[in-house]
Amino acid sequence: MLRILRLARFLRLAPLVRHLFSAEGLRYAALLTGLTALAGGAAFASLENISLGNGIYWAVSTMTTVGYRDITPKTTEGKVVAILLMLVGIGFASLIIGAVAQQFIKPSVQEVELGEEDMLREVREISARLQRLERALERKRQS
Repeated sequence: MLRILRLARFLRLAPLVRHLFSAEGLRYAALLTGLTALAGGAAFASLENISLGNGIYWAVSTMTTVGYRDITPKTTEGKVVAILLMLVGIGFASLIIGAVAQQFIKPSVQEVELGEEDMLREVREISARLQRLERALERKRQS
C-alpha cells in the first residue's frame, strides 16, 4: 500500500496536464505545431530542391498523416524531417483528442487531490478500522 502511495508524487503533474489540455495550452501547442510545419516545410524544400509552397504543402499533409505520395522524401535528411513532422502532428492530434475527451468527462468526474500527509492519514484510519474488524471477528470466533 505504501508503494502505491509513492505514486502520488505523479499527481503533482496533474495541474500541468490540466493546463496543457486547457484552451490556452492548446493555443500554444497549435502555435508550436504551425511553426513546426513552416520550419519543416522550409527544411524539406531546401533538402529536396522543391518550392517552398510545395514544401509546406508536403509538411502539412505529412503532419496530418494523409501523405498523398505526390511529394516524397528522397534523401535521408528529408526522411528524418518527415519522421519529426509525423511525431509532432500525431502528438498535436492526441492533445486535441484528449482535450475533447476531457470536456466530455469533466462534469462527471470530481477531482480529488490529496497530499502525501492526507493519504497517510487515510491509510492509517483504514488500517485502524481493519484491525478493529479483525479483533471483532476473532472475538466472534472464540465465543
